[in-house]
Amino acid sequence: MVYALEDVKRAVDLGCRGFIVCDDGLLYLLNEMRRDGVIPGETQFKASVLLGTANPVHARLLQEAGADSINVQRDLPLALIAGIRQAVSVPLDVHANNPEQTGGFVRTYEVPRMVEVAAPMYVKTGNVAVTKHSMWVDEGAGYRMAREAYLTVYHIRKYLPTARQTRREERTLALPAA
Repeated sequence: MVYALEDVKRAVDLGCRGFIVCDDGLLYLLNEMRRDGVIPGETQFKASVLLGTANPVHARLLQEAGADSINVQRDLPLALIAGIRQAVSVPLDVHANNPEQTGGFVRTYEVPRMVEVAAPMYVKTGNVAVTKHSMWVDEGAGYRMAREAYLTVYHIRKYLPTARQTRREERTLALPAA
């Protein structure tokens, strides 16, 4: 835990303002550090999909522990995603597709409905273009990932034209410090 906290402090010193956190206890401690001014108040914490958030109660606990956005489990039905949305106010990260290693499913046609029930949210797409997470992406996989992103945006524009993309100024994007 100490090593993780030190890594975050070092990254903050280098200008990082957003972190994906995959431990509930670490999230709590980082939030305390943010609250106490040890790290900048604008620092954002995204609860990782590795935390296994699959229900509204867990999502609420993560928000209370300091999550500024929450990755929900990849294969949740729309009704459960909607229930999580009702339980928390922070943005949700919802997967539109996944590598073969984590199911290989594609939910592109469901994305507009996901946006309807879960906004504000971030759509995670393109990973179906690779066989597993954390692998090197060559030019071909990069092209396929970009194609998936294009198709996802196309479906949102076609089936939910009232949807709006997050503005660059949105703090939960956690862009690096200037």
